[in-house]
Amino acid sequence: MFIYSRLIQEEDLNFIGHVGTDRVLYLFREAWRLFLDKLGYTETDIGGGVGMIQKAFYMESDKEILAGEIISVNIDGFEGERTAFTLYYSITTESGPAFTGYMKLQAFDCKARKFRRVPVSFLRRVRGALYPLSTSGAPMFTDFA
Repeated sequence: MFIYSRLIQEEDLNFIGHVGTDRVLYLFREAWRLFLDKLGYTETDIGGGVGMIQKAFYMESDKEILAGEIISVNIDGFEGERTAFTLYYSITTESGPAFTGYMKLQAFDCKARKFRRVPVSFLRRVRGALYPLSTSGAPMFTDFA
């Protein structure tokens, strides 16, 4: 598990006044970007000249999130395949679960503009970081700016 925590600002809200689905996707992707950075990867380089593109996104809402709430965006799970992988997420507030979902990413050679295999070294490293043998807790990143 990887946890990214932050304070919800006014600019995170949609026209109704709460965090909308577009921002949930942003928060999922931001947690993923921070996790990749921690491992020394980027979305355009996960090894061997391979990057990734988003193939699918799904989310469910359990409650609304408002400005001023502190949230935790959790990468709860990971499934690797030959040419793609799926990340499972949840967003919680101090009062409980708010969103769950997943994002499927496809391995992609950004220069050749072709789908590729996910590098095995990348799959192993992500699995090792998300599912460590120790139970000392999840890697955390906090941004209360």
